[in-house]
Amino acid sequence: MGWVEVVVALLMLPAARLPRLTQVPAAAGALLLYGLTIPVLGGLAVGHQAVMILRDLVPFLFLLLPLFYTTLLRHHPTGLVVALTVAGFIFSVRTLLPYQGVMDNPLLWFGRPPADLLYLANSPEVLFSALLLAGGGGLLIRDGRSLIGGTLMMAAALVPVLAMAVMTQRAGLGCVVMAAAIWAGTGLLRQPVRLLPVLIVLLLLLGPLLEPIGLLIRALAYKSELVGLNSRAQEWGTVLGLVGATPWTALFGLGWGAVFENPAVANLPVNYTHSLISALLLKTGLAGAGLGLVYLWSVAKQAVPDIVRRPILMISLALPLAVGLFLYASYKSLGFGLLLLLLALVPAYRKLDQKQSPMP
Repeated sequence: MGWVEVVVALLMLPAARLPRLTQVPAAAGALLLYGLTIPVLGGLAVGHQAVMILRDLVPFLFLLLPLFYTTLLRHHPTGLVVALTVAGFIFSVRTLLPYQGVMDNPLLWFGRPPADLLYLANSPEVLFSALLLAGGGGLLIRDGRSLIGGTLMMAAALVPVLAMAVMTQRAGLGCVVMAAAIWAGTGLLRQPVRLLPVLIVLLLLLGPLLEPIGLLIRALAYKSELVGLNSRAQEWGTVLGLVGATPWTALFGLGWGAVFENPAVANLPVNYTHSLISALLLKTGLAGAGLGLVYLWSVAKQAVPDIVRRPILMISLALPLAVGLFLYASYKSLGFGLLLLLLALVPAYRKLDQKQSPMP
């Protein structure tokens, strides 16, 4: 960890609130207790490096941010929405800076080492920002609240979309298309006339970009021909082989700090997989993966009633979290934990609806 990480940690720790033991949700408490004991002892017992154990423990604690920050933020959840959107937008700008020389030719974005070695476009905040800006802007226009504000938001959404495009991030771009299709389909079924201004603004924004979009589709198709699914199936096969070696590893995993030759990254020795589920299975076994999934469901089920009430916010949260759950190693980032925290805060909007305008 560098000085930036240390500063972030020092700023976050004073804001944390330890809940009373009687107020700790059973699923969160069980996962926290398990994750701080069995995988730690298992990793130490087989000699995993302390720094690698720490690198696994930090993102594990990110998953439990709702346990320590929900009480603090439940009266001001909108601030976290704004912060995550702004963070995603800034990450997008930082991603685009090294690509200035090839910005006009999507065919040059692929087939070379990534210019953004921080892979900021893979951060879940970037996809969240793209979806919330696009969906929120469309909602402002559809409801007649602000044509200019809605147009500016939809135009701003192009920045994180472009950041994912230059990294030829198929999952993120696919999520944008999926969300747009869901929102458009819902709008056409319910209020087709009110959706017309949104479609006109969208056409005006995308019209000048038709040629680059066509080149981008070709670049994405070319990447798919070359790398397919990026050896995700082979990665899962390797994880299952390692975990299934003994009854102990099947039940409790290899422990925090485990490193393995991952076929998804050219068989280089790494300490991560591209799915939160497979990572928990590898490091904490069936017991840890089961506890993790129960905990995630306990957080998600509280927000299920808001799918209809706030479809923009819910889809903007669900898709980045799903990408980390199944496709990318973004679950290791602070942003993933913050999105999970925001998901846990969604029910708080129900209590605030009488005091302020509801979120989209």
